[in-house]
Amino acid sequence: MTAPPDRDNGLTQQEIDYLAGRVPDPEPEESRIERWRPGWLVAALTFATFGLYLFIWTGVHWAEMKRQLKDERMYPVWHALAITVPIYCYFRLHSNYRVMNELLATTSSPFRTRPMLVLGTFLMASLLLAVPMEDIVIQSLNLAAVVGAISWILHHGQTGMNAYWEANPSVKTSSQIQRWEKIVLFMGGFLWWMILSGLVLELAS
Repeated sequence: MTAPPDRDNGLTQQEIDYLAGRVPDPEPEESRIERWRPGWLVAALTFATFGLYLFIWTGVHWAEMKRQLKDERMYPVWHALAITVPIYCYFRLHSNYRVMNELLATTSSPFRTRPMLVLGTFLMASLLLAVPMEDIVIQSLNLAAVVGAISWILHHGQTGMNAYWEANPSVKTSSQIQRWEKIVLFMGGFLWWMILSGLVLELAS
């Protein structure tokens, strides 16, 4: 029978650490891969969802900034739902871009978002959406204007987030378009095609 190998002190380093009350450092977790979304994708998804992508993007964007700032007081779901609250939504939207600038200020990026311009654009879109219109052509043009305004708002914000990612090479990012986004783009494009076809028929009749 072969004897076990001798140990200098009869204890392994792990046993010594345990007896001494020292907890070993946890193994480093794999770093998270953040989304680098192309501006055109954000704008296209906004059009494809007729502006509803605003709620998804707002929550996801807030969550991304929360991770970078390590601020547990930021609640992405509630922040996104706050966009549905009259009046209060303007304050939340402004804070979204203000915090974005605070995050950008921690980097070497010269880009800054324009919270007041964003707020004014969103207010204009809200007013257009509230105006009653009977003519279907005017309604469609009004809808396109509202969605276009929201699209610019999100494109502007995503440009800021992308500038932050670019100024932080240590953060891993991926620009790959996800499958659900492709499906939404296809379905949204089909719906817009139907709307435009209906308008052409309406004008031709």
